[in-house]
Amino acid sequence: VVTDESGRVRLGEKWDFSTGRAQSEMTLYANFLPNPTLTVVGGNEPVEYSYEPGYTRNEPTSAPESSGNTFYGYYEDADFTVPFTWPYTFTTEDKTIYARFIPGVWTIVRTPAEFRSAVNRSASADIYLDADLDFTGEAWPAVAAFDGTIEGNGHTIANIGYAITQSRINTENFALFGTLGDGAVIRDVTFSDCDVTFAATSGARHNAALLVWRLSAGAALENVTVTGTLTDVTENAAIVVNLFGLCAEAEEGSSIIDCDYTGVTLIPRT
Repeated sequence: VVTDESGRVRLGEKWDFSTGRAQSEMTLYANFLPNPTLTVVGGNEPVEYSYEPGYTRNEPTSAPESSGNTFYGYYEDADFTVPFTWPYTFTTEDKTIYARFIPGVWTIVRTPAEFRSAVNRSASADIYLDADLDFTGEAWPAVAAFDGTIEGNGHTIANIGYAITQSRINTENFALFGTLGDGAVIRDVTFSDCDVTFAATSGARHNAALLVWRLSAGAALENVTVTGTLTDVTENAAIVVNLFGLCAEAEEGSSIIDCDYTGVTLIPRT
């Protein structure tokens, strides 16, 4: 038996069990190789997955965690320039990938359905928009009150169709967003080609807006662009309806910064 400096047996010719025949007593030596490891770094602690070469691993159902941050995705490099793609087939080499996190606790939204789910689940949701959203054929959620944050990241929410009806039961919040509460922020997003209608059925006078009905003290609209139409379809000529492009009421202490609603057309009833 020949060993190397570490005492490991130096292996000779590999034994072929399908063709090899023992002519006398002999000793076979098993060669064990460590399974390659896929290591995910960047979270609270590294996460390792180890399988034999050739095994294909799907994306884990549990994302990496980082205290006070939101997992965004897996990347090939520490600078987060090349996304890592699952499934991964293990080779004979170890591999390290990198978990990217967004500071803060967010709900990442990439589809209209995810947007609806986020605002319906919590009026104080903090939404991180990660794609343009096209609401063609999609229902807009009735957002009577919103106290969270929409971080638009320069994306566009387009083609919203929404019909608002005032009644003795529904007496306020006549806009895509009803009341933005203290601390609520909508930032860096475009609402494009919106088609909103308003119909009053009772009362003497009402205000309706395309985007926000009431901006409470402490709420903010920042770098928001709105285009589209707001149409009064009230049938009772005795009811006065005032239409607003961006916001019907802004309380003292609220803020509107770098917003553009010149692309909104207000259409009173004829």
